[in-house]
Amino acid sequence: MYTEKELPYNFYDSFITQETFKLVHENKSKIVKAFYGYLLGNNKTSEFLTHSELESRLKSSFDSWLDYTFDRQRVMGDPQAFLDYQDNIGRVHSRINIGLFLIDYAKVVLKRCVYRVIPDNKEMACYVSDVIDYAVDTFNQSYLNEVLENTRHRQSLRIVASG
Repeated sequence: MYTEKELPYNFYDSFITQETFKLVHENKSKIVKAFYGYLLGNNKTSEFLTHSELESRLKSSFDSWLDYTFDRQRVMGDPQAFLDYQDNIGRVHSRINIGLFLIDYAKVVLKRCVYRVIPDNKEMACYVSDVIDYAVDTFNQSYLNEVLENTRHRQSLRIVASG
């Protein structure tokens, strides 16, 4: 969908991409804490989260996701690996039946959390928004593909069972 030039990692000045990565990396524990604080405070999203799950697995996974997603060098060094990584995230969210509306809500929450740790810089804010949109849109596509595959599989089973 994106051309190489349109990818947020190539569209913005290298100073913006590097400074944003540095700020996200240095403040990721603050971002993760705020992000999950919002999600735990929302009845619809908190039903998918437990405190033990957050502490044992989700926080460190999300921490790694932030580093990877904002690391221009790593993403552009192997773009397919990044797409595969996001693809896996989409499939996992689909399998545990997290609705897309919740993922979209979490995307908005994440942007707000990251905006709090960057300076008042319009270009940096646009870059943050574009990077998060790119990553989440990429895994949402995998999510939708997984839903379609599962639906087709269930329909095939129904046809065979009723046959």
